[in-house]
Amino acid sequence: MILGFDNDVTTAFNSATSATLSAGTAAAGTQYMSGVDCKTAAGRIAAAYTAAQLGNMNSIGANTSVVVTLTPVGATTAGVVVVTLRYLQTVQLNQGIL
Repeated sequence: MILGFDNDVTTAFNSATSATLSAGTAAAGTQYMSGVDCKTAAGRIAAAYTAAQLGNMNSIGANTSVVVTLTPVGATTAGVVVVTLRYLQTVQLNQGIL
């Protein structure tokens, strides 16, 4: 189960138009997070999860790849974001692990 993402922009992106962060099961995927603006300002930028994204984050039952994508539009020479994925590992009763 994915609990959420901490998106820490330590240097705001200077792209000409936008710099948007997303997370999903493949490059440019949005199954878990989308539309996080990394251009406007530095700091911790909260994601506004949709109901579908929350459902996807809640129903992970196996090892799953999570791919985070930053999409800058326009020339970009600066910008740093650190993404921390918070998760909860579920108990696997069929493995005898408690």
